[in-house]
Amino acid sequence: AGAFVRSYLDAIAAGTLVVEDWYTPDALQIEWPNKITPNGAERNLGQIREAEARGRQIVERQSYEVTSLIADGDRVAVEAIFRASFRMDLPDLPKGSVMEARFAIFFELAGGKIRRHRTYDCFMPSA
Repeated sequence: AGAFVRSYLDAIAAGTLVVEDWYTPDALQIEWPNKITPNGAERNLGQIREAEARGRQIVERQSYEVTSLIADGDRVAVEAIFRASFRMDLPDLPKGSVMEARFAIFFELAGGKIRRHRTYDCFMPSA
């Protein structure tokens, strides 16, 4: 399960993620409130696909540096440093600047795919 999640994060970073290859049809992704999504979000498979496509349009480069990963059967907890630069200016972040965040991500797998995905994102102050 841990290797699967690492491969999933690598696919996001590479821009090669095909949502249906990684998520179950009844998948649910919860993004708790943060600087980018102040009200948080709860997404089904179609909404995960839409969010991934939007991200691909605005993100120039991104990476996940996994600092901790704990796998227990079909449950995986990850701490990662997320870094990204964008194709456009964002509030407090000029185009091309690198944004950094600390993510805690919790996955529940079923049948070799992600069924539940909860993320707690902590965006670092802009320089």
